[in-house]
Amino acid sequence: MTETMKYLAIPLVLFQMCLSCSALANCVQTRLLASDANADDRLGVSVAVDGNTVVVGAYRNDSNGTDSGAAYVYELSGSDWIEKQKLTPSDGAADDNFGRFVAIEGNTIVVGSHLDDNPGQDSGSAYVFVCSGDFWSQQQKLVALDSAAATGLAFPYPLIITPLLWRLRR
Repeated sequence: MTETMKYLAIPLVLFQMCLSCSALANCVQTRLLASDANADDRLGVSVAVDGNTVVVGAYRNDSNGTDSGAAYVYELSGSDWIEKQKLTPSDGAADDNFGRFVAIEGNTIVVGSHLDDNPGQDSGSAYVFVCSGDFWSQQQKLVALDSAAATGLAFPYPLIITPLLWRLRR
């Protein structure tokens, strides 16, 4: 899988490409659903894949208030994708849109919350989750140093998340 493919937003249908197949007909198709799905959660607006783990954003999920957002982690078990964990930020609030952008590499997931109000209104943030054993836990919240309030380009957008993972590995 190329680096670009890891960060593409795709619909709710995930295609697991076979290493030896040359036609789409030979690939496995699975529909991923959240265990607590509600109408208009927008599950699948962002998807990232690394190996046998998939993270799927649902930025309009209402777990921490209206449109606060969530991200779901799925793992491949045999031929089935199993929901392992729902991720929400420790300081999630209404209208944060957590899960609008997601990225994964190895045991690190970064989830964008582009309308988070810390440190300024709609300034945005990114949350870093790390897996230890079978549990993903929030390790850090990232904000731009010069974020006061939104200026039309909220932090983070996909072009920002991708380099964050590269920097976190170093």
